[in-house]
Amino acid sequence: MAESGAHRLVQNWLGQIVEYEKNWEKSDYVTRKWVEFPVKNRDDYDEMKWRYDPNNPSLYPNDWEEAVHPYRDRTYPVNITIPSLFWRVRDWVSLKNLCIMLHRDPDLVHEMMRFWANFVLKLTRRALRDVDVDYVLLCDDMAYKGRAMTSPEMMKEFMLPHYRRWVRHFKEHGVRIVMMDSDGYLHEIAPVWMEAGINVLAPIEISAGNGMLRLREELGHRMALMGGIDKIKIAQGGRALDKEFESKVPQLIRDGGYIPCCDHYIPPNVTYAKYCHYIRLLKRYCGWET
Repeated sequence: MAESGAHRLVQNWLGQIVEYEKNWEKSDYVTRKWVEFPVKNRDDYDEMKWRYDPNNPSLYPNDWEEAVHPYRDRTYPVNITIPSLFWRVRDWVSLKNLCIMLHRDPDLVHEMMRFWANFVLKLTRRALRDVDVDYVLLCDDMAYKGRAMTSPEMMKEFMLPHYRRWVRHFKEHGVRIVMMDSDGYLHEIAPVWMEAGINVLAPIEISAGNGMLRLREELGHRMALMGGIDKIKIAQGGRALDKEFESKVPQLIRDGGYIPCCDHYIPPNVTYAKYCHYIRLLKRYCGWET
């Protein structure tokens, strides 16, 4: 779209204008700067809505029936991944403007979240009918280190009713596992997801202030936990990683409802040898060794 020095401005498929380094294609996850968002006011939102038509036949491939046939006789899990409510509206308006709108224009936020919730309900109906889906993964990054981006009270007002509609919809189609993937500090907001019927929490970043044993105590067994192995300790390896496992994994596995894994993507400073050490610990603690 435009270039300046070592950077490039790109308008992505969401309509956002994003500044990348010129070699950004070499990596999936890079530092970038969001310059402009597609929705600044109600007029922008009204103009954008036509792009989200769940009845548009192009949203499913022409060979859908043929493509899904192998999924009906399989030995591996299949899931649907969905950008969730806070995540998608933030993509439209920006985090700053969403936080402002929650106070200054709550009716518009209610409308946008309801619109997205309805779109997901209608769009997924065919997939859930035609495929035996094992779990649904909702993605709602809405927390920083030590605090959430919004309050539990606002979540209950703006999001909880739609979370509940989604969970009911998935369960009506035989999906028993609804997982929430959210970065950052989760202690404030995980109870709201659990109230909605979401029953798995991931990836539980340790550097954000999350405590695995504390979460188990707070949430009980209505919500399973997945993740929680500090990526920093994986990069350190050695005794630091041994102690990371020893401090939580045996207790949580004995208690049930826990899958240990890295608390986000494996970072590039993890050497092959240290990654192998991490895998050996997973095999030992999970009983995978023969």
